[in-house]
Amino acid sequence: MKQPSNFNISLKLLVLVWSLVFLCPCPSSHAFTLDELTKISIENRAVVKASKARLQKSRHQIKHAWGNFLPSLDAGYILNNDTGMLFNEKDHRLEQKENDIVYTTLNLNLFSGFKDIHSLASARKMHEMRRFELKGISQDIKLDVALCFLETYYAISYLKVAEDALSLYKKEYENVTLKCNIGILKKNDQLKIKVVMDNALQDVLSARTTLSRTINNLMVETATDIAQNALEFSCFDILPDISDMEHYKGLLLENHSEINALNALCEDLEIKTKSARSSFYPRVDIMTDYKYYDEHKVESWDDTRIQLNVSINLFDGFQTSEILKKAILDFKKASFDLIELKSQLTNRLKNILLEVDVSKKNLEVARSSRIEALEHLRITQLAFKKGILTPTDLLDAIYYLSKAKFNVLNSRIQIFRNNFQLARMIEIL
Repeated sequence: MKQPSNFNISLKLLVLVWSLVFLCPCPSSHAFTLDELTKISIENRAVVKASKARLQKSRHQIKHAWGNFLPSLDAGYILNNDTGMLFNEKDHRLEQKENDIVYTTLNLNLFSGFKDIHSLASARKMHEMRRFELKGISQDIKLDVALCFLETYYAISYLKVAEDALSLYKKEYENVTLKCNIGILKKNDQLKIKVVMDNALQDVLSARTTLSRTINNLMVETATDIAQNALEFSCFDILPDISDMEHYKGLLLENHSEINALNALCEDLEIKTKSARSSFYPRVDIMTDYKYYDEHKVESWDDTRIQLNVSINLFDGFQTSEILKKAILDFKKASFDLIELKSQLTNRLKNILLEVDVSKKNLEVARSSRIEALEHLRITQLAFKKGILTPTDLLDAIYYLSKAKFNVLNSRIQIFRNNFQLARMIEIL
């Protein structure tokens, strides 16, 4: 009777499993990649939207500058009450005269010392600067997301190394406990491993907290909710290929948004310097004026005039000359700032490449040490089982292996971190 009962139970469990697999909805298997997260962040961040608004505003400033090349047209109507009196023959009485004037004025500037040309060129340079500003902000956000994504990967990997170390300590603690129970080892040996195992447990708990914190930071950077199991880290499987200094320096000076934006600002200030000189030139305007006059609906006349106005400022209290001096100094300051910025970024590029070189060497050493630490642990475990080595030697072997794993992880993470920083400097994120 027991066999059919067990069979029925097994059949029911099988049916339940099949029902859960085929009838219950499965959670989405989609995992976010780094490219997807950076795209989401660019779409959601308010700072990007604000920069896009400034870029759109600069487009309207270009259209506004174009207006200086077009004529202006004004129209108006004037209703005057004349103090004179008009005799109405029909009603045989005096009436107050009314003068109605309808007018239009067309005005076109012919020459203003090239100020209109310079204003348009300045507006275009401002638009170019805003475009580089938007690109730079987007690159900064991508770098922040990439570094947060990398830190999350590091936290997960660090947690795994810590858990592996804890697992080794637990296993050896159980072995030592068995030997203590049969009198081969002393209670002191058991307590020593217990203390180290508890410390490893604290490392695991701390690593889990760090992982939660990095995920929270990633959610803030991307402005979206992200679960740990919804991240895909295949981009860290292969180390990046990093080139030499000359390659990156050329791309830095060509692509970096901050350099390009400051260069556009220098060109804009140079244009404004030329625009400030426009006040020393005469101004030439042509104006067409048309007036239609209606005197109490009895006598009417119209008048059309074309005027050419030429004017030049002879003295304005030295204001024009001071404005020109200020514009020249602004241009010089921006030029010096550009030189300083290029020097600082080039130096930063050198330092990053130095860090990459050190990290590669450290990684090579760490990988070799990890192999040696694994072999050292294996030999120590065999010697400990035979009673040749003490629990202290065993604890040291586990520690050396964990340290070697951490060194490999830290070196790899540093290389990826430097690669992201290099990509930001040459703007290929």
